[in-house]
Amino acid sequence: MKQEDIPLKTLFIRDIELSKAVAKLAGLRQESEDINSFSVSFAYHKRFLKAVNKGMTYKPDLGNHLDNAGMIEEIKNPYNKNIDLILSQIEGMTKDGEAPVEMLEKILNL
Repeated sequence: MKQEDIPLKTLFIRDIELSKAVAKLAGLRQESEDINSFSVSFAYHKRFLKAVNKGMTYKPDLGNHLDNAGMIEEIKNPYNKNIDLILSQIEGMTKDGEAPVEMLEKILNL
């Protein structure tokens, strides 16, 4: 590969232009980050006001609601009585689980 000779003045101008472009990009990225931060903050405040508007004023309940405590608990322990009902219904539709899966798919129109 042939190395070309680039005048020092051209290299200097390229360096300046690259620095300006990087500075502009850094500024745009910061603006984007600020917009995202404001959006998240706005959404959180809006959610808070909706909960208060619906009558949720007891601080622990409000905090749990805003922190998604119920959802976190469900993620930690997804097993609930609804699962029992679903399994019971499947067993009932498949004759105590003896019918083939194709039968269940047919019943559920899958």
